Amino acid sequence: MLTLFQDLVISLRKHFKRIILPEAPAHGFSSYTFTNIIDAETVYFGIVDLINKIIEEKSIIFGNSMGGGIAAKICSKFIKKMLKD
Repeated sequence: MLTLFQDLVISLRKHFKRIILPEAPAHGFSSYTFTNIIDAETVYFGIVDLINKIIEEKSIIFGNSMGGGIAAKICSKFIKKMLKD
């Protein structure tokens, strides 16, 4: 599936073995349909849950627009998990 960040992903694949691109509900190609309001805090906790389930090694995280704020908050809370040696 194509993503809005396709060119970036192609470039990053040359340097990283694993790239995870979660989309916030109702953003990008997400299939979410509105049943309630989605706010930054809800998205934040969803991404934190994903990180806790699938990320085992130190990682780099970034986001665009609202995702940038969420990425900054995640990095401040999970600094040891995010920083690469």
